[in-house]
Amino acid sequence: MRYKYLLIFLLSLFLYAMGTTDNVVTRIPSPDRFFKVKIIDTEENEIIADNFSVNGLTYLPAEIGKIEVSIDFKKIEKILFFNQDKKLKIKIKFTNGEVSDFTMKKDIVFFCRTGWGNLKIKSKDIKQLIFIN
Repeated sequence: MRYKYLLIFLLSLFLYAMGTTDNVVTRIPSPDRFFKVKIIDTEENEIIADNFSVNGLTYLPAEIGKIEVSIDFKKIEKILFFNQDKKLKIKIKFTNGEVSDFTMKKDIVFFCRTGWGNLKIKSKDIKQLIFIN
């Protein structure tokens, strides 16, 4: 009798695990401002998306050495991502023409929306971001 209950319990855990929706992006955070971007991922896929944010915020978390900075999306024209050991090297072209190098964590999550669905992408999976006016 005990084995029967154990079997039912294990079967229910298995079925529960099969039904999880970890990879489904049903909602995205509402950004504080509207930005449209072209995303080119590391596999060369190109996607145009809007409502682009970092968990609802429209500032890019980056670093210069040990200094943490937040860069306003409004001032960014393009970002190039380069994979390094523990962090990403990023090259930002600003709207004023200036170009600067920074680093950022590989696990920063970006959210956005397209006409066909919601997207979630980690910084380590991006090759290039182009901000569209």
